[in-house]
Parts: sequence; C-alpha cells; structure tokens
Amino acid sequence: MNNGTGKARIIIKAIPLIILDIAATGIAFITAAYGTGVLGEILNVGQFAQIISVIALINVVVFAIGHLYNSLWEYASVDELVRVVGVVTVASVVSDIISTLIFGHRLPFRVYGVAWLVLLMLCGASRFAIRMYSGRKGWSIMGVTEGNGAPRSLIVGAGETGSLTVQRMLANNPDMPGVPVALVDDDLSKVGRRIH
Repeated sequence: MNNGTGKARIIIKAIPLIILDIAATGIAFITAAYGTGVLGEILNVGQFAQIISVIALINVVVFAIGHLYNSLWEYASVDELVRVVGVVTVASVVSDIISTLIFGHRLPFRVYGVAWLVLLMLCGASRFAIRMYSGRKGWSIMGVTEGNGAPRSLIVGAGETGSLTVQRMLANNPDMPGVPVALVDDDLSKVGRRIH
C-alpha cells in the first residue's frame, strides 16, 4: 500500500477532530475571558480574534505532533487520557509564548489557566466520546516494559481483539506474555493509527 494514501486517509479522518479542536480553542478562550471578568477588556484590545486564530493553529499543530489525530480513539485507555492532558498542556504553553511574541502582549494569566482547563475538557470529551460511542468497555493501567523478559510481539489484527490482546500484554497477564511492538491489519483505514 502507498504510504501517502494511508496518510491522506488519516488526514481526512482527522478533519472533524481538527474542526472540533479549533472550535474548542475559541470556546475555551471566550469562556475563560468571560468567566474571569475580562472579556470586555480583551475585546477592546481589538486583536482578540487574531490571537485566538493563532492559538488555534498552534494547538492543531501541537496536537498533530502529539498524535491526537491518528489514534484509534475507539480503543482509548488511560494512556491516551494521559497523552491528551500532556499534549493540551504543551499546546497551551507553546501558544502562550508564540502568541505573545507575535502580538507583543499576552492575555491575562488567569485567562490562559481557565482556557487550559476548558480546552482540556473539550478535547478529552471529543475523543472519549468516540470511545463511548463505539461501545467498547474496559480500562486498565498499562505498565509492561521490554525489561521484563517477555518477547517482542507483532499483533495481527488492529480491531477489538487486537486491542484486547495489547491490553492483556500491557497488564502483564501471565496467559498473554509479550511486549506489543506493532499491529498489522488489512483494513486500510487503520494504517498509521495508534492503539494504546
């Protein structure tokens, strides 16, 4: 299969999440500015829309680097939740720094703090809604490493059974020894995606 085709499919499937993330960024900052009582003050600056646009663009880029657009959210677990928190935090810090450099001033710190919390909730909710909608159940704390002597394993099938296999391996289940390294599947829409 052509790798370019796989990447194009990932991008096409990511478009709804990208749109939601851009909207979530705007909602987060407007809610934060209103909730902290500085909305009128910020709107008088005149650059609020431009600042939010730059921050939304930065967020999308950081989210893409942090793999928030190419995961199979139907099988999301605690690992993905931790990744969402980390990536949203990094995006918030990076967007604060870059937007301050571009516009020469920054929004009040409390606006960034509240916006981070709202953005985290919206981004997490949009991704875990996919998991809930898919009807899959089961959460586990993952902690297996290659240092435990288990063999490196290639999982055939990246669907529900493959996800369950990976979960059992990562949970150190004695009936399913191994360190999952990669998954293969004949479903082209899953190529380049991530599970756990």
